[in-house]
Amino acid sequence: MRAVSEPQQIFWAPLLPAGCNVFVNISLMILCIVLCDVNPLPFFVTTIIGHAVLAGYGLRDPHLSSLMAAWAEKRKKTVNLIATKGNKFVP
Repeated sequence: MRAVSEPQQIFWAPLLPAGCNVFVNISLMILCIVLCDVNPLPFFVTTIIGHAVLAGYGLRDPHLSSLMAAWAEKRKKTVNLIATKGNKFVP
């Protein structure tokens, strides 16, 4: 029951969105440093601000990681197992 009642968090933010936030910000930071020779400090600030926003959303909906995983699963296209007109899903 613990896995359902207390979803994974990292510094008070849901794990999956926080990981995506860090991954996107670090990727953009490396890209901008290589291509434009910019200071990396603004990227750290935006990472912290984004994490704080995610922590706020995590307080309102602690299962945000589960919602993101369910949304990704829902986006998959279904395939008919038998060639028919329309949608007929036969095992």
